[in-house]
Amino acid sequence: MGVPLHRSIARAIVGKPPYLKVNDLNKGARADDTLETLIDREIEQNLAKKHYSSSRSLIRVKRSIIMLSVMFEQMVTRGPQQCASKSYEKSFVAYHGWATESLRLCFAALPTRAKLMVA
Repeated sequence: MGVPLHRSIARAIVGKPPYLKVNDLNKGARADDTLETLIDREIEQNLAKKHYSSSRSLIRVKRSIIMLSVMFEQMVTRGPQQCASKSYEKSFVAYHGWATESLRLCFAALPTRAKLMVA
């Protein structure tokens, strides 16, 4: 059986699972690094804005955690469509300008709260 649509959409929004993003951070870090030294070193080396940098991975992890946190908070009172929309709005919409309208169409395809709770 395939992956349910709501999980596929969530994965598409968040990208890699957060634990893999944390593993990416470990690749760029040294044993004695703090987050501050890691970011400072990447800025000095002009790596901070590269798509593969640990700084960018850290930002993605933070935004993913915010999205999941808001989504779980909203699930108590709202259906999956509203949860997904609100969590995306709070975490990623400011950074994904052109993709916003496309994702709104995807959110419309999410199952109802009752269907999600059964799954």
